Amino acid sequence: MCLLSAMSIFVEYFDEHDMAFKKSLCLLIIDVFKRAKCMELWVPCLEIFHNQVEKDDIKLLLARNGVCELIYELVDDHIHLMETDNEDHKLIFQCACDIIVIILTEDECMYFLYDNGKGKMYENMVSWLNTSDDKLLSTAVLALGNFARKDLHCIQMVQSGISKKLIELVKKYNQSTKDEDVKIQHALLSTLKNLVIPAQNKSQVLQEGLIDAIYPMIKMNQYLVIFKLLGTFRMVIDGQGNWYQQTLEKQYLLS
Repeated sequence: MCLLSAMSIFVEYFDEHDMAFKKSLCLLIIDVFKRAKCMELWVPCLEIFHNQVEKDDIKLLLARNGVCELIYELVDDHIHLMETDNEDHKLIFQCACDIIVIILTEDECMYFLYDNGKGKMYENMVSWLNTSDDKLLSTAVLALGNFARKDLHCIQMVQSGISKKLIELVKKYNQSTKDEDVKIQHALLSTLKNLVIPAQNKSQVLQEGLIDAIYPMIKMNQYLVIFKLLGTFRMVIDGQGNWYQQTLEKQYLLS
């Protein structure tokens, strides 16, 4: 524990002085993380990963060495700790979830972990769509949004029913003003917008009820949500003349 705490401070020193975080050190910490059996060892490893994960080469090392899958298992096995009032536990798990989402912002990591829709981490994030925990749900939706940065992925995801699941979640959260729910709304709209970029997805997602699901959100007093809402709306009706005409006839948009 003392060694890892010292290493965490050492890594912060590296960042402050713009020094390289070498691959060998990263692999050593990954190995410690894999072997660890207690929270006291997991936490310093997660802190180090979080401090370094913005670097693309570190993202790749973490992705290719199974760190995302290990984080998923760690969080899933200790979900009960997130339901307590212990702020330290909540921060630790937020840090873990952030690492997953950030790793997926790098294209090569995204391709590797998606693995043509068969990747374990992709399947893990789909499974979290059923969670009752807001932080895990937000993480899952953001992660799926990162997977949906390639047209082929978007087409496969819509065909496999991901858009239906997301639309059902929109219906559940579309009138809430709670801070955590607003984050989920923003994530849902971002991911749905990505999914409807391919032309062949638009009509299917419209038929699944996207427009009716997002309408109640028009009256929300949340700038970021409204901004994403309008972007999603414009993207999904692009080239869909009949849907555009029907939408303009809705009283919500005429008021």
